[in-house]
Formats: sequence, structure tokens, C-alpha cells
Amino acid sequence: MTNELDSMPRRSRTADDVYERLRAAILNRELTAGTRLSVPSLAEDLGFSRSPVREAVQRLVQAGLATEEVHRGAVVAALDVSSVLSLYELREALEGMAARLACERATEQEITEMGALLEEHSRALHADAHDRHVALDMEFHARIRAAARNEHLRASLERVQDMVALAMMAADTSWHQQALLEHQAIYAAIRQGPPETAEAVARAHISRIRHSLASRHGETGAREAGGTA
Repeated sequence: MTNELDSMPRRSRTADDVYERLRAAILNRELTAGTRLSVPSLAEDLGFSRSPVREAVQRLVQAGLATEEVHRGAVVAALDVSSVLSLYELREALEGMAARLACERATEQEITEMGALLEEHSRALHADAHDRHVALDMEFHARIRAAARNEHLRASLERVQDMVALAMMAADTSWHQQALLEHQAIYAAIRQGPPETAEAVARAHISRIRHSLASRHGETGAREAGGTA
């Protein structure tokens, strides 16, 4: 029986492959902010035809990982602090909701797996593995989204995860230990309840990151006063 992947148009599968490779290169900082995403050059370097590469680059623009510049075409996006702060305002509410629902709905196996993930995260921090920290940080939140069992909420949070990853890659590494401690507090609240506590602790975690980003980039005043940056 033909599986779902085999039934997909080859061009779509190729464009997906190119997109994932370019996305990974951006998030791993192999392609840095301002790097020109020339379709002919990328097609030659990656060994693909131009059509799927062009499609993949447009998807990067739509995802906020690239921008269109006059006379240059698509380039890897620089970290737009104002957009990231707005994103974190939304994320604070959504992550709080996810933690509350996870507290209500997570299975014992999911709780156990979250605990094991935090132990691995602690080992990564002791090994000073920055990229691994980012990956495990994102994975912890992904586990909470899955345990919440709300596909609309999960989709909403997954749409912003790449911008979140970029912000984390640019973050001060001194935040890492604090992030782990806050994740451990979220985990304890999800495991022990009540759901309202899990929501409050998760919201406090995201709020702390948002205020730290704002302070680090000198954008605290206007945004905390309710204005725009």
C-alpha cells in the first residue's frame, strides 16, 4: 500500500526538504542575519532545482526567518526585538493555558518523561552545551503542549517556536540555569497541581524572559508603560 509520503508530489517533498535544511541552518546560525538567500546559489550548493528552493525561501519569509529587501531579495532575518517582545506577550498567555491543561490531562508516562527530560537538561547545562540547552528547552515546552491535548493551542504555539528559538540563541547564556530552575518549578506544578498554580508558574517563566529581553535591548520603558517599542 502506498504510504502518505509516497503519495505527496515530489516537488512538495523536495521543497519541504530544502525548507527544513535552510531552517536548521538559520537556527544553528550557520546562516547568519543578513545573509543573502540567493535562489541560484542555494540551488547549486544544495543540489536541487531552483523551483523548490524558491518555494522554500518564500516559506522562510512567511515564517519570519527571512525578509525581502529591495535590490537584494530574501535575506536571513535579523532579530526584531519589538516583534519578539510582542510574541512573548502572546506566548505568556498560551504557555500558561498549556500548563494548566497539561496539569489536568497529562498521563503518568508523560509526567515521568518530562522529569527525565529535565534531568538530561541539567546534564547539558553542566557540560556547557548551549545548543543542546536550547533544544531541550524547546522540547520541554513541546511536551507540555502535547500533554495539554488541545490541537488549536498546540498549533498556535508551534507557529511561534522558530522566533522563540532565534531569541533563545541570541540570549545571554547566564539565563540558562534560571530557565532550568523555572522549568523544574513548572514540572512540579503540573505534577502536583492545582492547575491554576501550573498556569501561574508557567506565565511567570515567560514573563521573566520577556522582561529580561526588553531590559537587555533597552526597550523596557515604552512597552511596560503600555506603549509600543
